[in-house]
Amino acid sequence: MGFATYNDIINALSNGKGQAYWFYKKSPSGSGAAGIMMRLWNGVGFPTAGADPTPALQGAVPTKDTAGALPIANPISPATLHLLSMGAVGTSQAVLLLYDRLWHVGGIALNSNALQTFTGLTAPSRHADGIGNQLLLEITVAAGSTARDMTINYINTNDEAKSVVVNIPASAVINRVLMVGLAAGDRGVKSVQSVQLPTAMSAGTANLVMFNAMELIAVPFLVYVYTEKDLVLQSANLPRVADNACLSLMWLASASATPEFWGKIILAEN
Repeated sequence: MGFATYNDIINALSNGKGQAYWFYKKSPSGSGAAGIMMRLWNGVGFPTAGADPTPALQGAVPTKDTAGALPIANPISPATLHLLSMGAVGTSQAVLLLYDRLWHVGGIALNSNALQTFTGLTAPSRHADGIGNQLLLEITVAAGSTARDMTINYINTNDEAKSVVVNIPASAVINRVLMVGLAAGDRGVKSVQSVQLPTAMSAGTANLVMFNAMELIAVPFLVYVYTEKDLVLQSANLPRVADNACLSLMWLASASATPEFWGKIILAEN
C-alpha cells in the first residue's frame, strides 16, 4: 500500500500518522578521506552508539529496538510506513546515507587465510526474499599494510550459491566501510555462508553487514549548510520502511575529517 495523492500524505501528517526524528551522530575514530565510506553505527549521539556483533562468527539480526537504530514505531497493519524526507548538516562536506541494517556478523579475522564459516546466516523476515539486499564490510581493527582480496560466499535471490571478491586496501582504517559488489546478474542476497583470504594480512578484524539498498537515501551537503532530500517532490516513489527496520547511517567523505552530523527524518504511514 502507498499514498495515492498528496492529500493522503498531508492527512497522514495531520492525523497522528507521521513520525519525525532529529538525529545527532559523531563519527567514531578513524578519519575519512576523499571518496572513503565510513560508518556511523557505533558513533555516539542519537541514536545511541550501536555495538559490534559478537566476535564469534555468529550472525545476528538487528531491529528498530537494537542500540544504534533509529527508534521508529511500526505502523498498525495493514498500514505501511514510508520515508518522506531526510535533511542533514555537518562539520565536514560529505554525503550522508540512511539504510536498513538487516544482518551482521563480527569477528572476521583479516590476519588468517582459513575459511571462516558463519552461523545464523539468513536475512530477516522483513527482507527474506533477498531482493535489494547488499553487502558491506566494516573494518573494526585497522587492516595490515598489504592489500588483499577477500572471497565472500553467499546465496542469491534464486537460491544459488555465489562467490564475489572484495579488495581490502592496505592499512584500511578502523570504521572504514567497503562496499561489496555482487556477482553479475544477481538482484540481492538471502544469506551469507563464509569468507576467506588467500593470504593472511598482518592485522585487522571486520564485520560483514547485509543491508537493504531499496531503503537507502543519500543527502549531499556543504559544511554547515542544511540540505534536505524531499522524496515527495523529488521521487516518483516513496521508499517503504519495513516493519522493525534497523535504520542506521553511514557517510561518504570528501576530505580527511572526523565530523559531526545533525539532521531530521520524516516518515508517515498510509
